[in-house]
Amino acid sequence: MAETNQPEGGLFATFKRMLATFRNILENRFELFLTELEEERIRLFDALLLALAGVVCTLMALIVLTFMVVVIFWDTHRVLALAIFGLIYAGLAVAVFCLLRSRLRRWKTFSATMEQIKKDRACFKKQN
Repeated sequence: MAETNQPEGGLFATFKRMLATFRNILENRFELFLTELEEERIRLFDALLLALAGVVCTLMALIVLTFMVVVIFWDTHRVLALAIFGLIYAGLAVAVFCLLRSRLRRWKTFSATMEQIKKDRACFKKQN
């Protein structure tokens, strides 16, 4: 008699292998998500620390510069000098907040995880 080459265990074993594969896929995607979460946390902390240092240094420089110009024009146009610096600082603040708003709108968190999930979904749709 000719023996057929059937997988060991039949339907139940196939189902167990499918569940194990599905669990491995979920674990892999969860590990990717956690890795990206850690990277985002580090990136955000670095950005906030650099922003804080930049703000402190910029404020110190602007205070000294403003004081220097006002002292130079103390006898003639001190109010005009202060008004000009006030307008310059206000304009820079508006520009910086507009740039920040633009970057926050383009910020994509967990893009690699979402891309992998889309690929998984497309792969499963092809098989059906």
